[in-house]
Amino acid sequence: MGDLGNTYSIDPGTVRKELSQILSSDKFRNAQVLSMFLQFVIEETLAGRINEIKEYTIGIRALGRPPDFNPQVDAVVRIHAGRLRRMLHEYYEGEGSTDPVLIEMPKGGYVPLFKHRNGNGTDDRLLNHISNDIPLIQRKATIAVFPLRNLSIDNSKDFFVEGMGEQICVDLAKFQHLSIIPCYPSLKFLAQKEVPENHKEDDFDYMLTGSVRFAENRVQVNVELMIADTGALLWTHTYQRHFNAGMLYTIQDQIIEHLANKLADTDGIVTKNIIQNSSLRKKKVLGVYESVYLYYSFREKYDSDTLEQARLSLENALAIDPDNALIWASLSKVYLHNYCIRFESSAADLEKGKMYAERSMWLDQNCQYAHKAMAWTHFLTGKKQDCREAIERCLDINPIAPSVTGSMGFLMICLGNYLHGFQLLLKTMYLNPITTWYCNLGFALYYYHSGNYQETLNWAQRHPQGDIPLMLLVRLSAKGKLRQENVKVEMEELHESDHRTIKRAPQILNQFVYDNELRIKLLIGLSHD
Repeated sequence: MGDLGNTYSIDPGTVRKELSQILSSDKFRNAQVLSMFLQFVIEETLAGRINEIKEYTIGIRALGRPPDFNPQVDAVVRIHAGRLRRMLHEYYEGEGSTDPVLIEMPKGGYVPLFKHRNGNGTDDRLLNHISNDIPLIQRKATIAVFPLRNLSIDNSKDFFVEGMGEQICVDLAKFQHLSIIPCYPSLKFLAQKEVPENHKEDDFDYMLTGSVRFAENRVQVNVELMIADTGALLWTHTYQRHFNAGMLYTIQDQIIEHLANKLADTDGIVTKNIIQNSSLRKKKVLGVYESVYLYYSFREKYDSDTLEQARLSLENALAIDPDNALIWASLSKVYLHNYCIRFESSAADLEKGKMYAERSMWLDQNCQYAHKAMAWTHFLTGKKQDCREAIERCLDINPIAPSVTGSMGFLMICLGNYLHGFQLLLKTMYLNPITTWYCNLGFALYYYHSGNYQETLNWAQRHPQGDIPLMLLVRLSAKGKLRQENVKVEMEELHESDHRTIKRAPQILNQFVYDNELRIKLLIGLSHD
């Protein structure tokens, strides 16, 4: 064949243009089944989901086979793949003989490959990648959980140790921004010493392992998290508990709850490690999910620059993977957060947040982050009952994530369900003592409702970032209730935007505080007469 063209990667738009050209040709125009087959495998490749291009998924999603489709019995995919290869060959021999790009599907698989051709229509090298801006591999950060080892002389509690390893996998898998490789498939690594090399086979980033020791009436659980590339320890913890036979499962639940949120929450060790050590290799491996982790870094910093970076990154990710519910939900929360913290709220932010949350729910009704975004959407649009239902559904999916319990606890208090909201905030504090703005504000509102204005002020002043409108109102109102002498001076020294916030106090309180009695008390405090 002739020389390869000068371009060594193919832009997705160019590939889609070639696909459109093929599908509109005489040969493919009346071959609907083969057209759907070809379009499916190409779009999955451009989206970076080549691992999804399998006989079963093609049968279900491209050829319309029922969920019980069995490729071992029904050879329909293999038959149509053979027909598709022949028709592509015939197309490029005829109508497509001068096309600048070739699309092929080599025998032995279903992943399409792309070729550049020179001006003479010849080619000599396959390109199985597209533009470097679009990662082929797109997956979440992955933890392989190895079985815990019972190091006690007594092996009568092996059942407990094995069960604990299984439960760790179950609870970690509830954090939907991570992928978990369960214990028992990982057993094959135990007999091999070169673990850092083996991780390439199953494509995981972190390894969780540990041991359990029983001695008299005490149990000790050691847990280690290692970086798969190097085998370096990233985090270790030792849990020691007194126990009796009736307490074993209570102890198990307590340890796993702490471990899971410490490692896997959006503010946890894994996410922070990804953000702080985002190598080029990791960017290519994580693909669109890097934008989700960037959004989580914004949640820690709460500054406008990181917010804008997160928004742009998430929007770029959606252009690559428009069917990703987690990304839609994260982008929804960016806009809803922006709506909450801006001194001049934007109706456009609220509308986008609502639209993106609904899109996320439509794509995946089991996505916890979609339910979280919907809860905030209902809350900000005055739908009290819908908000409560969304909160309950959100908590049902994963009740041990502090980033969720804190957020939902704040909403519950704003709705007037003080006891439930307070309990969720206390649980959040137990799981993660570093509280976010909505936790601080939730506690402040709870104590204001209880008449404890000094404690209200303590919580309202814990917020280190620039004032959030509602936080400003609660703080000034608590000072007014306490008759602090400097409150009038502080009022006079407020920034112009703060004065505008105070003028809008009734409007802000009407939207964020559902309890009419509490709203009136806050407004009285702001009057400081």
